[in-house]
Amino acid sequence: LGSQHRAAFEQAAQVAGRSIVRRATIDVAADMHELKLSGYGAACFSLRFSPDGSKLAG
Repeated sequence: LGSQHRAAFEQAAQVAGRSIVRRATIDVAADMHELKLSGYGAACFSLRFSPDGSKLAG
């Protein structure tokens, strides 16, 4: 991965990790907005969420 892609993926993983650790629902819209403000587009990485929001697959 390029440095920007790696940074975007790591930031998304950290956001998702914090959400899973505290067993809260992942707010995809808010997280994507935060990543876009940081200069990363949603097309840089792909995340799939389970229906109940408890599991994350990259």
